[in-house]
Amino acid sequence: MDTMTRTMGEHFGKWLQGQRLALGLTTRDMGRQLGCSHNAVSLLERGKLKPSPEMIRKVAEALGVSVDDATIATFPDEFSDHDRQLLRRWLNQHGD
Repeated sequence: MDTMTRTMGEHFGKWLQGQRLALGLTTRDMGRQLGCSHNAVSLLERGKLKPSPEMIRKVAEALGVSVDDATIATFPDEFSDHDRQLLRRWLNQHGD
């Protein structure tokens, strides 16, 4: 995983974990909702697994947030709106 992808994965993972915990869900609960194992959820939360566009959509649906909100969660806070738009385009083109 390159540095950009790793950084995006780490930010998404922290956001996902915060959202999951705020809802009182375990990694098993989240895995069931996403159709994956609790281990995959743990890897996502630790930034060890890159969130594909499809996974971002599933997470958004499971958490009841927009896909845009879930996508933006992959971007470091210091990125400008322009950077976020470019990264969103990149994610859509390079997702698994």
